[in-house]
Amino acid sequence: MRKIILTTFAVLCLSALLTNAQPMLNIIEGNVVDVGIINSNDGNQGFAILLRNDGDEVLTVSNVQMDCPCLAATMPEKNIMPDETSEIIVLFNPSGLTGSIMSSIALTTNEPGRSRPIIQFKAEIKAPLMLDTKGSFLSGRANELVRSSFTVMNTTQNDITIGSFETSPSDIMIDAQATLTIPAGSEVVIGYEIFRSEAASASTTISFLTTEPSQSMIEVDGAMRIR
Repeated sequence: MRKIILTTFAVLCLSALLTNAQPMLNIIEGNVVDVGIINSNDGNQGFAILLRNDGDEVLTVSNVQMDCPCLAATMPEKNIMPDETSEIIVLFNPSGLTGSIMSSIALTTNEPGRSRPIIQFKAEIKAPLMLDTKGSFLSGRANELVRSSFTVMNTTQNDITIGSFETSPSDIMIDAQATLTIPAGSEVVIGYEIFRSEAASASTTISFLTTEPSQSMIEVDGAMRIR
C-alpha cells in the first residue's frame, strides 16, 4: 500500500511540474538598445539582440514588428529550446534622419503573461552638416544696422564647401565670402545683417548650396523684428 501511495505521489508531483513548465524570455542585454551617435550618411548599421530561453519549455518567437521604417529585423530561430540562445539582427538606416531617434521592436512569443515584450531602440543621428540657429533672429531699431548669425558644423571626415547664398527678404546681406570651405570636424559662423528705415516684422529664410550630396541645399528659417 505504501509503495502505491508513494508512486501516486510521484506521479502527481511530476504532473504538477509538467503543468507548471513554461518558456521564459531573457533579453540578455536588457530591453533598451542604445547605439549612440551615428552620422546620417554612414549607411545601414547592423546590431544583434541576443535572446535566451530561461524557462523549461520551448520558447516560440512568431513575429518581430518595428514601428519605424528606418528599422528592419531578421527573425530569430522560431523555436528556442530551454537554456539555448538565439539572436535578432536589426538593420538601422539613418539616411535622412537627424536628432534623437526612439523606436520600438515588439516580439510575439508564447510566454504566458508576457506574449508581446517590447525592446526600445535609441540612437542620436548627426547630419553631415549641423546648424546652430539659436541666435538667428534679427531684432533691433529702425535706421540702425541689425546683425545676427548662425553656425554651420561639419560632422564628417571630409571638407565640405558651401555657397550661393540667397536671402528672403532680399535686402538681408550675408557677411561671408561667396563660397566657404568647412574643414572636416570644424564649424563656421555665418553673419548677416539688414538695414530698415521703418519698423517691420517678418519671417526670414537664408538658403545655400553645399557639396554634401545628402544635403545639397540647406535653408535656415528665422524671423526679424525692427522697432
